[in-house]
Amino acid sequence: MWKEVKQNEWDRVKEFDIHKSSSKFGINILIVNCVAWSPWEYGLLLLAGSSDGQISLIAHAQDRWDVIQFAGHKGGVTCLSWGPYSVQKKVASLLGQVH
Repeated sequence: MWKEVKQNEWDRVKEFDIHKSSSKFGINILIVNCVAWSPWEYGLLLLAGSSDGQISLIAHAQDRWDVIQFAGHKGGVTCLSWGPYSVQKKVASLLGQVH
């Protein structure tokens, strides 16, 4: 992840190496197919879907990054979308913030 620190000047904030890579023609390919930022009401959340069928929920809160992975589709994940803000408790539950 990159953050704009000044106009047209970027710093790397965080790098995630959580999805498998494959080699094709001797070149390593990261197989993340899609990403989706959450609505701002959820906070700083990002979904990443990959060809290995995994979905990663990447969350930032209290100066810490957490990653939760779960199975998406056996054939790979090619599209992600967030629901309306009213489903906030389901996301919070995944993050362990709702008891």
